[in-house]
Amino acid sequence: MIANNTILSFFNYTKTVIQHKIAIFINRLIDLQGFFNKIVARFIFINIFAFC
Repeated sequence: MIANNTILSFFNYTKTVIQHKIAIFINRLIDLQGFFNKIVARFIFINIFAFC
């Protein structure tokens, strides 16, 4: 019984860690997407004024 509880707690722990890592990865992707959107918007803005 003790072995079953330790195995279950270990799997719950690893599941929680994996979910946390996935959440961090998704947040970083969202931050990167916002960063690239800012760069693209700045280049478009600069090009509009460069051609005027």
